[in-house]
This record gives sequence, structure tokens and C-alpha cells, in this order.
Amino acid sequence: MKNDTVKFERLTKQNFSGYSFDSFVRHQEVTQCWRNVDGEWKLLPVVFTEEWNREECRRIAKNISENLDKNIIGYGAFSDGTVVGYITVGTSFFGSRGQYVQLVEFEVSEEYRGKKSEKGCLNLAVKRPDQ
Repeated sequence: MKNDTVKFERLTKQNFSGYSFDSFVRHQEVTQCWRNVDGEWKLLPVVFTEEWNREECRRIAKNISENLDKNIIGYGAFSDGTVVGYITVGTSFFGSRGQYVQLVEFEVSEEYRGKKSEKGCLNLAVKRPDQ
């Protein structure tokens, strides 16, 4: 990780494309997962490694790029112009007062985790997308 400042901004066609995750490191060692067992949510031991290759990164980035401002809004953490974290939320409101939106995706590149990249993205996303 470079010694630079991470900047947070809304994802747009100008700062995000199908190649924006080419440097993204999606590596996650998973040891537990929530599962619905007989109508009750339980945290169970489930062990696997999630790893995105270049093809997967491009597929996900292309999907986000094609859907920006259609049915999702995204916010990114950028380091030297490179996406190092992102969050996408749906544009449809739900709930008794229309107070919720769906959290679609929330990922931070491995070397940037725990360095406030998550908090910056989340802070942008918790505001109503139309604000």
C-alpha cells in the first residue's frame, strides 16, 4: 500500500469502468457464515477462501458500470485514482416510511482493509441516495 490519502467519491462513468478493479485484491479467508436453519439465523462454521481473479473483477466492475444511476448508486474509495474500496446501494426505497435502500455490494481491497476505507464508503452510502 502506498503512503497516500484515500479519497471518497460517488462512482460515475468518468471515474469508474469495467476495468476499475484490475488492481483490486479480493481475498477473504472465511471461517463462519450466517445460515437460516429451520427459520432461525445461526452462525455456523463454514470454511472457504474467496478469491477474485482478473476475469471476475472485470465482470463485477462491468456490471456496476452498466447499472450506475439506473438501479444502483455507488461510492468508491480511491488511492492515486485507483478504486481500493466500494459500496453500491439500490435506488428503490422500501420500508413503512420509505426509509431503507438495499445494500448491494460492499468490498475493500485486501491491503486497504482496517484503514478507514470501509468507514468512508459507508458514511457516504448511509445518506439517502437522492441527497
